[in-house]
Amino acid sequence: MNIFGAVLLCLALLTASAGRTDTEVHVVSVAEGWVAPGDLWAVPAVPVQIDRPGASAILILLDRGPVQWHVSLAEGTGLQQIALGGDQPNRSEVYLNDVALPAPDLLEVDAVLEDRGSPFRDLVALLTVRFGVDALSGFHSRYQASEDGFDIFQVHADLSLSSDPLAHLMDRETDLTWPARDPAGQPQLFGDVVQWNGERLMPTNNVPPVRFAQDVVHDAGRDVLYLMSLGGVGYLYQIDPASGAWTILADQDGYDGARMLYDAKGDRIIMTGAFGRPGEIRVQPIGQPAYQIKRPVFAFPGLTDLYDYGRDPPVPLTPIAADGDWLFVQATRQDSLANRQYAVNLRSGEVRLLGYYDG
Repeated sequence: MNIFGAVLLCLALLTASAGRTDTEVHVVSVAEGWVAPGDLWAVPAVPVQIDRPGASAILILLDRGPVQWHVSLAEGTGLQQIALGGDQPNRSEVYLNDVALPAPDLLEVDAVLEDRGSPFRDLVALLTVRFGVDALSGFHSRYQASEDGFDIFQVHADLSLSSDPLAHLMDRETDLTWPARDPAGQPQLFGDVVQWNGERLMPTNNVPPVRFAQDVVHDAGRDVLYLMSLGGVGYLYQIDPASGAWTILADQDGYDGARMLYDAKGDRIIMTGAFGRPGEIRVQPIGQPAYQIKRPVFAFPGLTDLYDYGRDPPVPLTPIAADGDWLFVQATRQDSLANRQYAVNLRSGEVRLLGYYDG
């Protein structure tokens, strides 16, 4: 681009954004640009049309490139800034009204294609802080851009674009309070070997082999341990630390659990699900038939914020305590301290968000 073109471009940006205070941050994200069928030599392109009269836009372009971004502004639409991010943003080019931007701002952020999951939440947090806004004004994504590209003509009133989307979902009027963790120590599990009070308790020959042991808890009233396995029928094992004897408390009817809790007051074992089904909760009262409730991932507000939705399985729900029909569970992101705290009604399946932390 020659000097005359650069001057015209700068004047266009300054004129377009002058005198406007309604800043909008719009994100457009693609994996690949559009190429006409049979055109083997064209650089993949992504057209973006912005028609927001009276607003001043900040445009974030993310790709897995290289692509050519072709941005056009409708009359009366302001543009403060264009920033380029993705896998290798320095390989892509940006054209504004057919004039190449000589050096667009670069962002160290991946091209996010899903509007949920931890990468999306990280993107929203980064951009809202960086540009000083409470929410993004739009998120537009597609794996491969179409010939027509993207039209930005409105603000998306989607709570997921907010910097704090869970604030209005908190159960602030509830009579439920988050319980303190039981300070008592719990047994440790190493493969199918349980360690408790310095003793190693190995399965005895009178019980089916332990396949994929998942969790173990202590029943202080009886001074026994309960171990949960998954795979096949699955079993709940009862272990007597004094004698070292193992027995079968109950079979699991094919239920696959990830975490468990012994509730002394209710004299029951409560398990939360594995394999992408954390909301499948099984209750095993001691000496009585078990029952289950099933709640989908989306019944737990903000749970998808804690893992890469669409690529990774959901994080498990760890049961903390139970009080009557209410089970208190916590989900924690694996690579940070971010967490969600819920109360789940073991009869009705109602889920309440009691707390959250994003760091």
